Amino acid sequence: MHDYFRKRNYMKPHKSSNISTRLYPIVIFIFILLAGMFLHTIPAFAQQSREMLLYSYIMRVRELIKSSYYKPVSDEVLVRGAIDRMRKVLPSIKTPSKYDWRILENYYLGYSQKHPSLAGKLGEAAIDGMVDSLRDPYSVLLTPSKRKILEGGDGSGIGLELGYKKGKVVVIAPIVGSPAKKTGLKSGDRIVAINGRSVRKKSLYETSMLISGKRGQKISISVIRNGRKHTFHPRFAPLEIDPIKYSLLSKNIGYIRIGLFSGKILREFQYALNVMKKKKVRGLIIDLRNNPGGDFMEALRIAARFVPDGVLVWVIKKAGRPMPKKSVSGEKFNAPVVVLINEGSASASEVLAAALSENNRAVLMGRKTFGKGVVQTVYNLTGGARLCLTTEKYLTPKKRNIQDVGLMPKIVIKSAGQNVDPTKDGFVIKAWKYLDERILFRKKKYYQKL
Repeated sequence: MHDYFRKRNYMKPHKSSNISTRLYPIVIFIFILLAGMFLHTIPAFAQQSREMLLYSYIMRVRELIKSSYYKPVSDEVLVRGAIDRMRKVLPSIKTPSKYDWRILENYYLGYSQKHPSLAGKLGEAAIDGMVDSLRDPYSVLLTPSKRKILEGGDGSGIGLELGYKKGKVVVIAPIVGSPAKKTGLKSGDRIVAINGRSVRKKSLYETSMLISGKRGQKISISVIRNGRKHTFHPRFAPLEIDPIKYSLLSKNIGYIRIGLFSGKILREFQYALNVMKKKKVRGLIIDLRNNPGGDFMEALRIAARFVPDGVLVWVIKKAGRPMPKKSVSGEKFNAPVVVLINEGSASASEVLAAALSENNRAVLMGRKTFGKGVVQTVYNLTGGARLCLTTEKYLTPKKRNIQDVGLMPKIVIKSAGQNVDPTKDGFVIKAWKYLDERILFRKKKYYQKL
């Protein structure tokens, strides 16, 4: 290296070499200037990319609502909801003269560029506003942070299923054996406060997010029941849900309780039903009390075990014509069936109860059900967010709408108690007696024919 520079210094330079030597500092200066300009634009480019990414989320939610929500929704409604919610984040947002999609695009991108630190909040607010504009308590955007709160961090919970009725957040059902059930919370209780904090203006999911805690921690839940205020203090604990329980009440009568349609119980139910068939039971009780629902299709597959052919449910999508979902199972269970229901039976459990009763395969006994006749679908969004959207409304086989109405049992039982031991449960004992009488009646009818 030393010899190279020494030789270069003592050589007689050519004319062209002299020009390049003079231009060298100028070239370096221009390069540094251009590099500085490029580096200066990187943050702006990154910010613009982030805004476009968030806007793509807004577009995706709009697309899902327009294509999948069970009722038609106009852009005007969605845009109005989005801008109204964005204004809560940034009050200086002006009221537009009209509400079309181009306005929302210009507003979001424009205000995000003016206030880059608020781009994320404005994007989330726009989506929340669109979902809120549906005025549907079961449709909601769950961001990763909201999901973490709702789903819990250590697998603990209190076992409480909430719903929406007459504009109020109410208990659909406490899960049997859960902390909520043990402390005395009941179906129909109207939630008014969590840990002393009023939920009067809270949505279903905002109320649900307040019910969070770690294992062993207590929570205060205040409710209104029969006009009086009650406060309960369940403690968070691991939830051991046993969705299927079955037993033989006698040589002739079988019993199967379905606590929740968890998406994994069909095999367990089929096993229990096969046991009943092998034992040649002459009557079966299916207990759906305090079953808040779950997997809609799972309820239909179980219904098909009793209805060999025929309509199980009518489904309405995008406010179109009701479309039937039929059973083609060809399976038969000839023994008479009683389905036990109460005010905690909702959604998928109401689907099963209606499918059996309106196809003349079961008698409903107990108390009027909750009345949830809509079905939700969960869509995964990029980044871990989820959109829960009501996509279907269902009617019973006889095309009855049960949303906010419920199913009325053929045989009403006034008492509301439920015992873990079915042989000591008032509902079960009455159903047992009813089936015994049916079996005896069948025997008499048979001998009369002889």
